[in-house]
Amino acid sequence: MFTPREFAVVAAVGARTVGAPEQDPVEIAHGVDTALSYQPKDAQREMRQLVMLFENALTGLILDGHLGPFTSLSPEAQDKVLAAWRDSSVPVRRTGYTALRKLTQAAHYAQTSTWASVGYPGPPQISQPAQPPT
Repeated sequence: MFTPREFAVVAAVGARTVGAPEQDPVEIAHGVDTALSYQPKDAQREMRQLVMLFENALTGLILDGHLGPFTSLSPEAQDKVLAAWRDSSVPVRRTGYTALRKLTQAAHYAQTSTWASVGYPGPPQISQPAQPPT
């Protein structure tokens, strides 16, 4: 669903919002992309617009005082941008931050490779019901 540029932004956000040692930002972005591919086109368009607000240098300068795309900022500067969105007095910014954070975290922890690190044994195995005698 994402363009390569949007994908890079989601990967960068995932790298900063998940915070797990075994995280793979590319896999996180793939997971978010896959999850959103099942959403209506309007929801996909809105998420793509949100992602590009993070990347937009002019938006960053006006709202957060940094010049440059999100993906070109240092990790520390990216954390400041994310904190500004998280703590903003503008509800839509807080909501946008929360949506991206939850999507990236969900995409990370949906990977079977992460389950052991949080003590999740995986879904229960359901055996096939016994067949009645014929």
